Amino acid sequence: MITQVVRISWLAILCICLGWTSSGEVCAQKEFPTKSIKVVVGYGPGGTTDLSTRALAKGAAKFLGKPIAVVNTPGGGGTVALTNLMAEKPDGYSLVILGTGSISAQYMRPVPFKVLQDFTPIVQFCFYYTGLVVQTDSQWKNFKEFIDFAKANPGKIHYGTAGPGLPQHLVMERLAYEQNIKWTHVPFGGGLEAVTALLGGHLDAVSAVTEWKPFVDAGKLRLLVTYGTKRMPNYPDVPTLMDLGYKIARAGFNGIVGPKGMSSDRVEILAKAFKEGMEDPEFHQVMNQFDMIAEFKSPKEFRDYLKELDKETETLIQRAGLMKK
Repeated sequence: MITQVVRISWLAILCICLGWTSSGEVCAQKEFPTKSIKVVVGYGPGGTTDLSTRALAKGAAKFLGKPIAVVNTPGGGGTVALTNLMAEKPDGYSLVILGTGSISAQYMRPVPFKVLQDFTPIVQFCFYYTGLVVQTDSQWKNFKEFIDFAKANPGKIHYGTAGPGLPQHLVMERLAYEQNIKWTHVPFGGGLEAVTALLGGHLDAVSAVTEWKPFVDAGKLRLLVTYGTKRMPNYPDVPTLMDLGYKIARAGFNGIVGPKGMSSDRVEILAKAFKEGMEDPEFHQVMNQFDMIAEFKSPKEFRDYLKELDKETETLIQRAGLMKK
């Protein structure tokens, strides 16, 4: 009997020791989560990324039975939050929102991470609609007229975006490369600033997410084309680039990542919780309010998508001359 007790005690100690390893694989699966989970948004409060994350976290928390605290750590277009994540334990309690701009950032300026190497993909939960707008009284009534003018008048078109390296900028760079077009990119600190410049007559067009929507609805701007795989429900008559024969579909996305080395069981628990959160009515309300697309990608699907996007982004940034020195 004493020998049996000793063996059981040593087995318990072994399991505890294994539970402290970075792999997270234990003899008997430890309950997860047992405390609040933190999700960091690398942008300020009140924006589309912040509000969509809060709605998602609220729904996921109901499934997990533990709170999910959403914390704002703005800076570097989301890269500060990702940099901080590298110092966190890979236990599933510290997560960060990953956006498209962070994929571009690793090629455009010094950052201490590589997205595919240094983080654990958990889920993707949404896409942003993006598109090209001009003033309503401009000479271009459709995208074909706009492209034809750009081809015939090299350097005459000045278009604005929310910043270099964002999806809405890289779409224009890819169009320029594939269609042999020369136009001038004017980056701003945000999409609304670019839209304001367009309204003031300082630009010919703006390529942006839906900051332009109120002005399109008010009849001040004309939406020529969108960049997603599907047409926007609110503008069913506006074609996508793919509708027009261009093999280009690129949109901003939001996903969730954890530190490198997270265990597969905790990744799956979190992925399932966030998928459940996407079914919450409040999350759908936010998606509809900001014309965002709720789309779930599993951990594997998200990683595969990031690999494809990473390769394409590096190529486009090289062509645009934006590669860091």
